[in-house]
Amino acid sequence: MIPSKRSQGKHQMGLRYEDHGKSRLVTTLNDLDRFPVEKLGDCALMRRVDTKFLYPAKELESLIQSLGNSYGLLPAREHAVASYETLYFDTPDKIFFHQHRRGQRDRFKVRIRHYLEREMSFLEVKRKTNHNVTIKVRRKRDFLDSSINGDERSFLKDCCPCDPNQLVPQLWTNFNRITLVGLGIKERLTVDLGLAFEADHKEHRMHGLAVIEVKQPRFWARSPVMLALRARGIRPSSMSKYCTAQATLFPDLRGNRFRPSLRNIRRMTHV
Repeated sequence: MIPSKRSQGKHQMGLRYEDHGKSRLVTTLNDLDRFPVEKLGDCALMRRVDTKFLYPAKELESLIQSLGNSYGLLPAREHAVASYETLYFDTPDKIFFHQHRRGQRDRFKVRIRHYLEREMSFLEVKRKTNHNVTIKVRRKRDFLDSSINGDERSFLKDCCPCDPNQLVPQLWTNFNRITLVGLGIKERLTVDLGLAFEADHKEHRMHGLAVIEVKQPRFWARSPVMLALRARGIRPSSMSKYCTAQATLFPDLRGNRFRPSLRNIRRMTHV
């Protein structure tokens, strides 16, 4: 069944993060230097190494304060925290999910992501290579349009290993994102909050969880945020939003590979 139609930009599955009374974190973010949006191309990192961490959302303010002047805030227009809505596509037999479940490289994900504050939408393909490098390609499209058109199927055919005509909508993920960009270092840091999943009239929210992703041109264990996380005893965690959503909403799927991550999430979110 195709997931229910989204909210046309109203972010039904969660209010904006600033609306949840998290004013101390927002104040901390607003105290950071602003990273100029026009310079983001210098740190786009469409080919990169990603390292993910699961972190208690309630401790984010302290973590960000500990980073000092190492990072600037990339605002979503006038907002410190952005809202994203993402529709994932897969084949009816979920080839992309099972690629990840088996630990296969190369593996792929296909999605349409709506960047609500920026009023932009992209068709995006993410590939994880044999060398643990993430390569992302994307194509701009009409804002809030969530259907793949003919020209985009040609685009997918060039960068995706399956027949694009076989791709069907699978599920929505929605979250708020903080983006920090290194000042003097080529590194980007994203923090996703209020993660929620929806498919086939099922919904699940992950309260209290922050998903931190450090994006680097090559792995560097001694960047400021990597050192700060290590000092707090936080170790990297393999966590795919798409696969976590599939395993959470549809527990009958074979997902043994994701159980350690799901246990960690439950412990952190007290679910």
